[in-house]
Amino acid sequence: MRIATARWTLLPIMVKVAVVFALGQAAFTLVLLTYHPAFTLLNLIDVVLLAAFAAAIVNRHLWAGCCLAAYAVLDYIYKLAALGRSAWIIPPIVYVIGAISLHRTEHVAPSVRELRWKRALWIALFLVAGNFAIGFVFGFFGLTKAGVPVSVAASWLWWTLCTAWAVALFAWASWKELAWPFEAAVLIVSFSLPLGALIDLPTLAMRSALTLAALGQCFASALFSAACGMVGIGITLTLRRLGAKSPTPNGCNSAPS
Repeated sequence: MRIATARWTLLPIMVKVAVVFALGQAAFTLVLLTYHPAFTLLNLIDVVLLAAFAAAIVNRHLWAGCCLAAYAVLDYIYKLAALGRSAWIIPPIVYVIGAISLHRTEHVAPSVRELRWKRALWIALFLVAGNFAIGFVFGFFGLTKAGVPVSVAASWLWWTLCTAWAVALFAWASWKELAWPFEAAVLIVSFSLPLGALIDLPTLAMRSALTLAALGQCFASALFSAACGMVGIGITLTLRRLGAKSPTPNGCNSAPS
């Protein structure tokens, strides 16, 4: 607790503002989920990402600050272009300033050599292939039509399988990546976005559905993968902490003193 308090105290003021703003936005979205008809369970993706980015920023992860800023800017552009309505511009401004402020102060970020690029690419391939296999099986058994689930039960089953597959894959990846689990997850999502687009966009083009909304669907798919990645990292970190606190047979803690 003292370490977390010290980390928070030493953060630059604009980074603190960005963290508080992200957590407030996540909490507000969570409240709206309980009664607002325009908000669905898919908005939990926003809650997970905002909370995860904020937690990583407190630990001075520069990639988290950049991801939060990019997420807010792209979300603003999508709402402005695809939905035809002006979104709230304050979050992108706050998060971009927070990322710049974090970059100019002490932060942590991996070098190019520290990241395992080939492993991230292979995991991204497995992620996209698994999602494609789930969709293919659903289509083969008539549970989807033109890529859309035919019933509520089929939709829930599809989302459950895709979520479980992604979370398990990211949990395994973060377990293997001891030094930079957050950055590895971001790298996997970055690779999976163009790989998934290679599968989705040709299909949409054949259906004459290649529109801005379809591109937004690809962006939403990347957000879903990122949210699963954050959940997978959370599971891995929790298991590690439980393992470190578990007593050894002689009664001593397994963690080094």
